[in-house]
Amino acid sequence: RRRHLLAERPPDPVDTVEEEDFSELHAALARLPEKHRTPLLMYYFDGQNAGNLARELEISEAGAHTRLSRARNALREIMQEEQDSKEGRHV
Repeated sequence: RRRHLLAERPPDPVDTVEEEDFSELHAALARLPEKHRTPLLMYYFDGQNAGNLARELEISEAGAHTRLSRARNALREIMQEEQDSKEGRHV
């Protein structure tokens, strides 16, 4: 079961971001509210699983999964806004 769960884990943002884009990722993470930033940092950069997040943040494990999903969506939106502004597009 453990191997199956690891196979479903989204790719680590550090591994999927080009070096020059790392500063953009850092800036986008800084724009997230703490409620979203903290779980992402704990999950991707500290290697914590959803159960550990839930205990640390004092929320249910389902809540930890939900918070991670919402945080990823918020991060994706921020990064898309940044990309659009670099390309001169207005959303």
